[in-house]
Amino acid sequence: MQGRVDWARRFDHMQQHTGQHILSQACWQVLRAETVGFHLGDEASTIDLDVAGLDLGALERAEALANEVVFQDRPVRAAFFSEAEVAALPLRKPPAVRGEVRVVQVEGFDSSACGGTHVRRTGEVGPIAIVRVEHRGQESRVHFLCGHRATRDHRQRIRITSVLMAALTVGLGDLPDAVARLQEDLRAARKEAKDLRERVLDAETEALLAAAPQVGEWKVVRHLLPEGEATTLKWMAQRLTARPGVVALLALGGDRGQLAFACSEDIPLDMAALLREVPRAVGGGGGGGPRLAQGGGFAGARAAEALDLAWERLGQVGSSGNPTRRDG
Repeated sequence: MQGRVDWARRFDHMQQHTGQHILSQACWQVLRAETVGFHLGDEASTIDLDVAGLDLGALERAEALANEVVFQDRPVRAAFFSEAEVAALPLRKPPAVRGEVRVVQVEGFDSSACGGTHVRRTGEVGPIAIVRVEHRGQESRVHFLCGHRATRDHRQRIRITSVLMAALTVGLGDLPDAVARLQEDLRAARKEAKDLRERVLDAETEALLAAAPQVGEWKVVRHLLPEGEATTLKWMAQRLTARPGVVALLALGGDRGQLAFACSEDIPLDMAALLREVPRAVGGGGGGGPRLAQGGGFAGARAAEALDLAWERLGQVGSSGNPTRRDG
């Protein structure tokens, strides 16, 4: 049997692991924050610090200190020490085991009990970059990159910001304000579009109501929208039945059919009972309350058939034992 070390992967892990030792010590010195967790990921690594609500300015100083140690190219040594020798070492945290312990030392900066792989000098770690911070209760999770990972991330950020700067015709320093203005413009445009849609729907519901046939004492609006959203269907049903004496039987076509049945408060019908009958006949389902019920789950091509069934069932309201009638 033969084994082969994947050197690129091994060296990447060595950079991240040694970088974690350096960053953890820097966070202790600058923030008095102890590392209580470490995860070496495939794309990014994290340390969990026992501090809530990190001061980001102080975290930047910790990052700067960590990189200064990298630039100083200090030796990194791993050796085994007896229990008595370990007791005399300035370990960042006490070891979890008794007896002989392997200790990794960054000369003059950090000593930690560790069994992992590490570089020989801090310069081999390469740049250390903090890329994200999460607040997790009483702890903070710091995402970081070292070495080749950090340089790849830097190149990607340069490419992205260059595209954005060119698209918005601004410099790097003006990019946040330009994005904020775009977001504000987008919010305003969405509100304007929403207002316009509502005005169009208002006009459409008024036209539907004006053309609706009178069935006894009720105006019955039966309408099929070839496409759209279920929220639009509900909105139209509620607008139509906000006035007295109106029944709305609305359907939405498209790939998946949708139904919205509604009636005014003064009409003694149970829309949920009606809706339970109709979608079942075309392969769907639904539910709701006496005044408004919605359904779907059937082929949009059968939406017109569903409306015809609802219209037919509504015409039987006066017959005895009709489940669609509410008690008055």
